[in-house]
Amino acid sequence: MRGWRRRDQGRGPDTARPRTVWPLALVVATALVTAGCGIPSDDGPRSLAIPVDLSPTTIAGTVTTTIPPQEVTVERSIFLVNGDRLQEVPRALPRNEDSYLEIMARLTGGPTTEDESAGLSTAIPVGTEVRRTTVGGTGIVTIDLNEAFRAGAEGAQRNLATAQLVYTATAVPAASSVRFQENGQWIQLADAAGTLQPLDANGVPEPLGRVDFIQFTIDS
Repeated sequence: MRGWRRRDQGRGPDTARPRTVWPLALVVATALVTAGCGIPSDDGPRSLAIPVDLSPTTIAGTVTTTIPPQEVTVERSIFLVNGDRLQEVPRALPRNEDSYLEIMARLTGGPTTEDESAGLSTAIPVGTEVRRTTVGGTGIVTIDLNEAFRAGAEGAQRNLATAQLVYTATAVPAASSVRFQENGQWIQLADAAGTLQPLDANGVPEPLGRVDFIQFTIDS
């Protein structure tokens, strides 16, 4: 045992292994500084109030609001019944729904509560639908009705209802007169005097115009 000696014995001061004690000292120093600054600790997360001038909904203290874009509408006319006369009534249609079919749907839908309060009604039978509309280059509108129109009205009522359809269809620019179909087949309807439309050589009825129902206008 006399021959054993410490491994670092005989080393000079420059060759001794340094001890790494500075990280512990740094942690202790940081803790002392933090405690001295008085920064409180939280047991869990907490919400922080956003100053008014930094709120995303305010600019310089003024609340900003977003106004939704207004829907663009087109005013069209339908014709309802006032006593035994026709009366023009405006209807607002969204621009993307401005078509003959939508206009006729407003007519066959009947009067609104406001219309009824004004004494207006309709001669068009309940259940009537306009299945399809087409417009020719000469301004002749073809209206394809379902069977409820002729089944639900006859005589003077049917003539007045036909006048409503003709006046409403020709209220649209470029439309001059109307022919009628029922489920895709040509039909003859009568004018205000009860005279049926004549047929041409091909069995197609002659179109009806406003002049054929002039006695139903409110000013006649």
